[in-house]
Amino acid sequence: MISPARSKGLPRLPECPLIGFIARLDFQKGVDILSYECKFKVVLGCWEKEHEEWIAYAEPSLKERLRGRGGFSSPISHRIIAGCDILLIPSRFEPCGSNSMRSMRYGTIPVVHATGGIQDSVKNFNIDLESRDEGTGYVYM
Repeated sequence: MISPARSKGLPRLPECPLIGFIARLDFQKGVDILSYECKFKVVLGCWEKEHEEWIAYAEPSLKERLRGRGGFSSPISHRIIAGCDILLIPSRFEPCGSNSMRSMRYGTIPVVHATGGIQDSVKNFNIDLESRDEGTGYVYM
């Protein structure tokens, strides 16, 4: 499936992963983790005023690296998860981790903060060559 972001003009560069973020853009969900350092980002979420202004300001100047959409749409969230290489879930606290489970279903790598239900649903990938088949994503503290 073609990512909605790539179809909206982000360049296709195989060496650069497409990173998705689907959440309310607030402190609880780790929105401050989103930085200008990521090569490509697709952002979907209900925005607080300051973050809405940041996206509105940043998107035109970062048109080769960023796409954002306010509000929530279940069909679009599924397209983003399916079309991204990585789903970033930096929540400071999270009760369930349903997006991480969706990402694993679509084959998108979840990169998650070790908290709440997320740490229960994502098993950290082990780089040890003897256990290469273990893990479902990356968990950081």
